[in-house]
Amino acid sequence: MTPDDDKAVIATLRSKYDELHSAEKRAADYIISDPSSVMEMSVAQLASKCSVSDATIVRMCQHVGYEGYYQMRLYMSKDLGRAGSIDFASVSNDPVGYAFDYDLAYLKSLTVDKNKAAIVEAARLIRSSNNVVVTAAGNTIPVALDLSFRLNRFSVKSFASAIEEQCVNYVSNSGKDDLLVAISKSGMTVRILQIIDYAKKHGLKVLAITGDEDSSMARQADCVVNSGGSNTVFSNIQNGLETHIGEHLVIDALLIVLDGLQTDQDRKEEAEFEIASWKV
Repeated sequence: MTPDDDKAVIATLRSKYDELHSAEKRAADYIISDPSSVMEMSVAQLASKCSVSDATIVRMCQHVGYEGYYQMRLYMSKDLGRAGSIDFASVSNDPVGYAFDYDLAYLKSLTVDKNKAAIVEAARLIRSSNNVVVTAAGNTIPVALDLSFRLNRFSVKSFASAIEEQCVNYVSNSGKDDLLVAISKSGMTVRILQIIDYAKKHGLKVLAITGDEDSSMARQADCVVNSGGSNTVFSNIQNGLETHIGEHLVIDALLIVLDGLQTDQDRKEEAEFEIASWKV
């Protein structure tokens, strides 16, 4: 089944409504009643609002003709006048093309005004902090290490480690003029929540980069940047394959804003020249 090209998402949901199961109808009802708010929701957030599972949201989108939630949301953004459309490749006939199309839709969903404003606020928080500690867990640790490395190239004193105890050490030597950046797709990682709690006790502000703005991590943060919910393109294979492309995108945007906040005095190129001298 494919979506009706001549119909908006809301019209498509209404025309296919009787074909949906009861739980799927609850999701469709919510989308029809408030499409603008759905544009800023991850799969998990919409599922929570409708009291259904993440899988129900995805199945509902597929039952009315979309490849998944993010494709449906992109078409909806076109309906609301926020963005252009993408012609999605078939996952069975062109899996590589589908992967690219899916990620483009995924990234486009992060460009809502609310998230842009949060990224600007995050850059200002970083700029006003003496030290920045970046923490993550599991396969998100490389994202944290990359952010910390790049912040230092922006003359921001930043610390990160794959060893959790080391992050605790950094926090213990920090205070009210410093910042903890916590990165977690789910926003529910216990070790990260414990480090946030410890940082709060030491007076640090907290920036959360997460796919769930209603998570425990987000509720404790001073600033929340949405990096997109779990990528469901792999949901029929196994868990743990969520993309980090959203985190990398918002970090790139954050650094671009941060660069605009810098003065010529802030820009130090000694490290760049030194590293360049190591290369052939």
